[in-house]
Amino acid sequence: MASARRHRLFPVVVFGLLALLAWWLFDEQRPIRPQSKQPQTTYYLADFDLHVTRSDGRTDYDVRGKHMVHYQQADVSLIEQPVWTVYTPTGAPWYGRSDNGRIAAGGSEVQLYGSVRLHRPASSDNTAITLKTQRLHLRPHEDYADTDTPVTVYGRDFRIDGIGARAWLRKQRIQLLAAAKGYYAASNR
Repeated sequence: MASARRHRLFPVVVFGLLALLAWWLFDEQRPIRPQSKQPQTTYYLADFDLHVTRSDGRTDYDVRGKHMVHYQQADVSLIEQPVWTVYTPTGAPWYGRSDNGRIAAGGSEVQLYGSVRLHRPASSDNTAITLKTQRLHLRPHEDYADTDTPVTVYGRDFRIDGIGARAWLRKQRIQLLAAAKGYYAASNR
């Protein structure tokens, strides 16, 4: 009788041990998922105007846009449809717009993406000039901008296409870095 009970109990014990072993193996092979650290929004602005000044109180640049989200841990602000004005000591200010932007390093680094347009209208100190590209790195405190993407620079009677550019906004100097090809329409004066 005890032998018959052991024969009936043996498959149940074996099945239980196999189930326990399978559970243990499955649990050991489960990948460990790292916890994702989503950046925490510090603040969010809609239809905003931002005015940045230099240490001497002069306006450095203005930015307005549809939305801005700031992440304090990374010291980064992301902007949708930014429109900006960069002021220089002489001449007309530079006006610009793009699809998206990113302000970092306390406002000293600005990345602009998608249909970037930078324009300076004519004044007594300068002629009108426009720069178009898809990506632009702007350092407003230094009145400097650069890009490594295709760029078009044009004015009233000229157009120059190239790859990459550096622009010293205060000095009104733009240098195309490669593959520059220019067009000039001579005036009938």
